[in-house]
Amino acid sequence: MNIEEFKAEKQAKMDRVANLRNEVATNKDKLKEAEQDYNTALADGNDTRVDELFPKLTELKRLIAGSEYKLDKLETLNKESLKANAEKTFQHLKEVKAEYDKKAKLLDDKMKPIEKQALKLLLESDDLVNEYHDIRSQYVSLAENYGIRASNISVPRYNALEVFKETGVRVNGYGVVAEQQVKASPTPQGEKVVNEHLSNAEFAAANRIIGGK
Repeated sequence: MNIEEFKAEKQAKMDRVANLRNEVATNKDKLKEAEQDYNTALADGNDTRVDELFPKLTELKRLIAGSEYKLDKLETLNKESLKANAEKTFQHLKEVKAEYDKKAKLLDDKMKPIEKQALKLLLESDDLVNEYHDIRSQYVSLAENYGIRASNISVPRYNALEVFKETGVRVNGYGVVAEQQVKASPTPQGEKVVNEHLSNAEFAAANRIIGGK
């Protein structure tokens, strides 16, 4: 079960609970109205109407009691079911990570022979890292919300997605930084390099830094 399937299941359970609550509220309103009619008929001495209303009162009370009992049991069962399914869903992060590792490997393969397109690929990898980070955060939030300890079910946290494993490019989880060293031109003694005068494009090309979240 992936996280989207878990969300759909959770929503379906919440909808069922909401429907039951609405059913109880509707029947309570009907019961209140029927009791008022019953009391009026009884006070007026309208025994025929009283006899007609009594089965209705009894049935509404039965329906309310049954729905409230069902609602109480359903909320307990839902909580237990969602807890169990949350653990199964969190384990699906293994498959998600494997899928993104494959995508990262494809980017790595593209990077090797293509030097001129490096910045473009770095931007693409940055998007991939951020996309995985967003999805991973949903799984981690899921684990935290349901008190799941990753160590208890042998699921690591998968802190970062490594995009360019074979080309020396490091992914820090919030962006991409290439570790390839740029050859710097000799600087005369006593002269300082003023990086702030570089344009964004020159700085990115020189340092291989792509912004992230």
